[in-house]
Amino acid sequence: MSLETKKMLKLFGVSVTDFEEESKVILERSERLKSASVDEKLKLLRDSFELVNEVHLKWIEVTQFILENERKLINSVIKALEETP
Repeated sequence: MSLETKKMLKLFGVSVTDFEEESKVILERSERLKSASVDEKLKLLRDSFELVNEVHLKWIEVTQFILENERKLINSVIKALEETP
């Protein structure tokens, strides 16, 4: 495994762990919504969207990295096959 892969997976793992921890906090806050002001409700919604967006962006980075490596692999195999008599 390359250093780049290890770094990316570590960052993604941290993002997922952060997502889980922050989700718990947001869920706890959501249990108190009945007595919350409109501003507090909007902040909870905004915080939820931001959290989901952050983890999605990391997921997209990992997916793009994998797809790029797949493309390189396939192109290399095709080139090798074309060069074989």
